[in-house]
Amino acid sequence: MNFWNRLPLLRILIPFISGIFTALVINSVIEIPFYFIVSYYAILCAFILLYKSFSIKYSHRWILGLMLNVFLFIFGYKYTDSLNVKNRPADFSHFHSNADTIVATVTEAVNEREHVYRVVLEINSIKQNGQWTAVSGKAMTYFEKDNLSKKICYGDQIIISANFNDVKPPQNPGEFNYKKYLSLHSVFTQAYVKSGKWKILDHDKGSVIKSVALKIRNKFLKIFEDYNITGDEYAVASALILGYTDKIDADLISVYQGTGALHVLSVSGMHVGVVFIVLNFLLSFFDRSKKFKFIKPVFLILLIWFYAAITGLSPAVNRAAAMITFVIIGKALGRETNIYNTLSASALLLLIIDPLLLFDIGFQLSYIAVIGIVALQKMISKLWLPKTWLLKQVWALISVSLAAQLATFPLALLYFHQFPNYFLLTNLVVVPLSNFIIYCGMLVIVTSPVIFFAALFSKALVYLVFGLNQSIRFIEGMPYSALKGIHINNFEMVMLYLGIITIVIFFVSKKNLYLRLVIIVAIAFSTSLAVSSFISIKQKKLIVYSIKKSSAIDLIDGNNHLFLSDTNYTDSSKAYQMHLKNNWSNMQLHKPELVNTKILNKKKIPNTNLSAFSDKNFIQFFNKRFVIVNKTNYSIISNHKVAVDYLIISGNIYTEVGELLDSYNPKLIIIDSSNSLKKTEKWIQECAELKIPCFSVLKSGAYEVNI
Repeated sequence: MNFWNRLPLLRILIPFISGIFTALVINSVIEIPFYFIVSYYAILCAFILLYKSFSIKYSHRWILGLMLNVFLFIFGYKYTDSLNVKNRPADFSHFHSNADTIVATVTEAVNEREHVYRVVLEINSIKQNGQWTAVSGKAMTYFEKDNLSKKICYGDQIIISANFNDVKPPQNPGEFNYKKYLSLHSVFTQAYVKSGKWKILDHDKGSVIKSVALKIRNKFLKIFEDYNITGDEYAVASALILGYTDKIDADLISVYQGTGALHVLSVSGMHVGVVFIVLNFLLSFFDRSKKFKFIKPVFLILLIWFYAAITGLSPAVNRAAAMITFVIIGKALGRETNIYNTLSASALLLLIIDPLLLFDIGFQLSYIAVIGIVALQKMISKLWLPKTWLLKQVWALISVSLAAQLATFPLALLYFHQFPNYFLLTNLVVVPLSNFIIYCGMLVIVTSPVIFFAALFSKALVYLVFGLNQSIRFIEGMPYSALKGIHINNFEMVMLYLGIITIVIFFVSKKNLYLRLVIIVAIAFSTSLAVSSFISIKQKKLIVYSIKKSSAIDLIDGNNHLFLSDTNYTDSSKAYQMHLKNNWSNMQLHKPELVNTKILNKKKIPNTNLSAFSDKNFIQFFNKRFVIVNKTNYSIISNHKVAVDYLIISGNIYTEVGELLDSYNPKLIIIDSSNSLKKTEKWIQECAELKIPCFSVLKSGAYEVNI
């Protein structure tokens, strides 16, 4: 039996995933009638019966395999298509614009933010024109912080009066697609809920198991608080041990991300593995009796999934819990499990429960990391055979880190645009310390009734987490800790993976064919990079960004750009991270020249490599001329009209469009996002009456034009 034949679950998984992938990529534009699926299934069953009853040639067995693969593909496609909002006529997203009031249930743990509580709701019914209608579907809501909203918890049924709107697509080029992210969680609408516009009708309307799990997690978090675990130590310990990430600030996340240790801040397979080891040890007394040999696996599975529920059932936790479940079952039945089959089984189970997980970044990275470790770790570890116990442990950890990093770095580059240069050093610190933190945190919880021991372990936990945080900060502060601003597209990511796979096969098989394939892949990858670089050098653009309460204008010439703004953006600012960073990386832009638009009429644009010149608030960029009108210059009236391509209204000025037209003759008026919505709508109306072309950045997203 060859390797492929020993992986039946993987052979089932591939066409099933292909169907899911196709449905998500083409947004289910091809409708597959239900009767077609039933007919195909009937033909398949008939063929299987004929295959069993008659002596069909062995050489024709591929026909049955092909039919099964097609069926699995169609099943994956149709199953995913059924989750598409267009195929759910009772979904709330079809009714929200006419809803006066809604009744909904809190379906996930409440997430605390700086000014609001983020709550995912399952809509039960809506009130339209005085009548109640039953609906279904989810909505993302943001409750204004007050003494009542902090009491909202999972399972609460709430009545709300608020304006629900469709989630907006990205308002700026390269911006994180929050609409797509929420749609992959079947959420299509959102609302801001003010104090006094809602009230709780009932409690405990959710899953009993999930409700109990979250209450236990909150109790454990309270134990940490009672024993004076605070600040960053509390944030990291609660995230690492219990999957509670609400208290981690953006700066700390940035530090962990820059060193390649971000995975530590979310409960993953490593954490579940540690818990499994502890539980397996604690339940080892069951091994002494053959009579109870099946009780231990049952307890292990229940406790592993209970821990997964407490930590929030993230994709990485689900994958680890599912995989460990199949391993436990296999051992209980006395069967040796193939790790690839086990991985396939866990992935198949999770995708049947929620096929949209396929596009979840955590799901993708966790499975690829494990596949990399399984496939590459042994090969890497054989490169050196240390003699001492300590060196063996260190080398084992290094080989695992190398295998995981090699497997995940193309995908990580695609999503995060950076590479941690000291990932080996990071993992040598993070893995042992995080294991000790998990053990110590569990001891704090277990010994909490005994004050002396709990206080002792809590102090140890604080020191361990403090040591972890300081180590990560030290590594992040080292020179060249990370290569940032790396941009690759999907094709280049695929080429990187093909290159890794063919190199590995070459070293295993020693066949020159695979070396030639590596060269071909390298040429394709280099060509794609060269084309991208050539395009970036030739680009010339004007972009007026949509950043709330801010004016932000980019003049782009090749890899250089001039950034005009009334706000000081730093690399760590939230607005930069959300709205600008990805686009600047995607366009391969260098660090910008910064100009404050508030003093533009007093100070000229500095000499740069760009073809941009200014005279007061007028700017000439190649063949385009535009004027920025803000509070420092809007009252200045010229004796004659000045022709411009763009008139950019900024800073919430107190004027009318007609007054501006006394001084300027624009081809297009751009109202930037520093203006209020009320004034924006007023100016849009005035432009319509005056028959002047107008573009509102606040309402329509960023204005982008090639020069």
